[in-house]
Amino acid sequence: MQSKSKQAATSVTTTIQNALKSGQTTITDVQSMALLNDIQSGDSARQVEGLTGALALLAAGRDVGLHVSATCQHILVSPNTTPTVKRLAYDLARSASLTDADWARIVGGVRGDLAKGTHVDVRTRAMKMLPLFPPHHLADLLLRNDDGALFQRVVLAIRSVSDAVRVAAIECL
Repeated sequence: MQSKSKQAATSVTTTIQNALKSGQTTITDVQSMALLNDIQSGDSARQVEGLTGALALLAAGRDVGLHVSATCQHILVSPNTTPTVKRLAYDLARSASLTDADWARIVGGVRGDLAKGTHVDVRTRAMKMLPLFPPHHLADLLLRNDDGALFQRVVLAIRSVSDAVRVAAIECL
């Protein structure tokens, strides 16, 4: 049985091959699909490459909706993602327009990344996402948390030894 990331990679590869056969695909489309494949790969080096490429496309004014959705689905919700990949994923999520479904996906990821023991840069970026949440998803994030633990995490972050985490916690209030 194939893993989800391997199935996603196979699906993207098939899509690329079919698009090239149709003759209606540009090289930019192929590059964009390759970046999407990298984001979904599960390999941190490829994910870094895919995320930096998606950030470059976003900076160039291109549509990165599929890349953002894949990032939310495969990276931000995963607790096993490396800090470098998570930082880039949060940068992409903060810079791009997220759909309601994307916001719903990252609620759990942000909740997990605010936990003590998470890499400082990841906690900082997760904290900086809080003011960006649409009200109904912010309410979900706050209310579905056990006994105000999220609020306690923010208060504890204000007391953190890391300057970056303290600043992010104050800014999110």
